[in-house]
Amino acid sequence: MKAGLDEQIRKYARVLLRVGVQLRKGQPLCVEAPVSAEEFVLILAQEAWKEGASDVAVLWRSSALERKEMLYRAPEKELTLESAAEELAKQGAAYIHLEAPEFYDDDVPADRVRKRAQINAAVRAAFRKYGNGAGQTIACVAGKSWADRVFLDIPEAERMEKLWEAILYCTYCDQPDPETIWKQYLETTAKRKAFLDSRHYQAFHYTGPDTDLTLRAADGDFWKGSCVKKDDRISVPNIPTQEIFISPHKYSANGHIAVTKPLNYAGEIVEGIHLTFSQGRVVQWSASKNQKILDSIIQADAGSCYLGEAALVDEYSPIARTGRLFYNTLYDENASCHIALGSTIGPPFDPEEKEQRGYNTSSVHVDMMVGSEKLTIRGQLPDGSWENLLVNGRIVL
Repeated sequence: MKAGLDEQIRKYARVLLRVGVQLRKGQPLCVEAPVSAEEFVLILAQEAWKEGASDVAVLWRSSALERKEMLYRAPEKELTLESAAEELAKQGAAYIHLEAPEFYDDDVPADRVRKRAQINAAVRAAFRKYGNGAGQTIACVAGKSWADRVFLDIPEAERMEKLWEAILYCTYCDQPDPETIWKQYLETTAKRKAFLDSRHYQAFHYTGPDTDLTLRAADGDFWKGSCVKKDDRISVPNIPTQEIFISPHKYSANGHIAVTKPLNYAGEIVEGIHLTFSQGRVVQWSASKNQKILDSIIQADAGSCYLGEAALVDEYSPIARTGRLFYNTLYDENASCHIALGSTIGPPFDPEEKEQRGYNTSSVHVDMMVGSEKLTIRGQLPDGSWENLLVNGRIVL
């Protein structure tokens, strides 16, 4: 690797610990990671112990093994990792989920792909349920399959290094003091969310190529994103992150919208998605590639055909400036405005109040990128007038 890249990777580990989960002295750390990420996990564990972690537990995953399982049988409830995660969460462990996307050409039944994606979300769900405010974050590490997909246009021997450089650039870890940059970003984003909340928008209108969609926020909802505050701890749930989002009212979406980037769903690439909504529900949908996967997502349960998120992202974010399509939701959703089908990420209301306020409930939450340099989003003010939030992909407020 280039000189200095190893130290930048170590900075990245420290950002995950100090910014992502705000690891505290004496606190245990749980890392969920692909087996291919062992080298980085060693660095992460070393830095965690330097920070005073009482223990580092690693829950290993093998996407290749999971893929074989999907080929030969329908995945079942995964008790081992889920029960281990629950125990660690109850102990107050911080949680870092690492991804190194892999891609496959074999033919797996769509319902098995969806089931495996839901099972793989169980560890994170356990920390959300039992974590009691402990920091949690999701991040990526470089992997050969991912590097080969993103940097197909450069010599194979250089791809892993290029991918690491992109990860470090997108997380500010190529800079001398990334932690200060993250602090400034979080402060700026907090002000932006407060300003948007002060406008009390009654509705939002999306227009662009093959897009004309209106929706409104769930009753009493507010702008979220970039960080989560629990007691005296502020953690960043995704690194990188460039989004702020609302929870759409379950029954409010009307119109149609084009998905502008491919969706990577459990290793399956879905392209050319177009969705049509009526009273919040997806009533027509299509994909130019892997229609069966889109069908499986939308038909997963009673809530999977409604929206759970609508996010603003500037097309000039660091990730967008790389000019690369990453075929990974964590990166692509932070380079582009997006919507999500399925469950709402919002206040922990009981099911009855969620329904009354218009928050959606589902077993899935699938982000789909809808941003482009031709997308405009306007917000309707209480007096009925409209103002621009985003014009040609750029946030203007």
